[in-house]
Amino acid sequence: MRRRFGPSLYFANDKVIFDSLNQHQVTSDLIRELLSERGILVSAETPKEELAKYFSRLTADYYDHNAIAVKLGRVAKRERITSSELTGKFGFKEIRAALQVTQKRLEELGNKVTISSENGRIAALIEYEHIDYTRSDLRQV
Repeated sequence: MRRRFGPSLYFANDKVIFDSLNQHQVTSDLIRELLSERGILVSAETPKEELAKYFSRLTADYYDHNAIAVKLGRVAKRERITSSELTGKFGFKEIRAALQVTQKRLEELGNKVTISSENGRIAALIEYEHIDYTRSDLRQV
C-alpha cells in the first residue's frame, strides 16, 4: 500500500472546527447539542460565534467531527454508468486478466474495485473519492 504524506483530511484542528461551525448551514442548535452532550449548558441567547469559539477549544472526537461534517458535507452524487462493448477476438479469460491488472493498479491508489461476471458479461464497479482542496477540510467528499 502506498504511504501518503502531508496533513490528514480526517483530523480537524481547532481552527477548522471553528471555521466549520461558523458556516451558515450549521445552526446554533447543533452547537448547543454538541455542548450539551458534554454536560455543558448554554443560554439560547448566546451568539453562535461565541458557542463556536468555546466548542473549538475543546477536544473533539470522531462523532463530533461526523456531526459537523454531515451538516456541511456535500451529498456524494453517483456518476453515470460508463459501459463499453468489446468487439474482436478476445477471450473471456484475457478480458478478465486485463481487468484484474487494472483492479490491482486502482486499489494501490486507494480505490475500491469489484469485478463480477455472469451470463458471459463482466462488470467492474469502481468506487473512488475525489478530494476538492478548494473546500474546507470538513466539506471534503
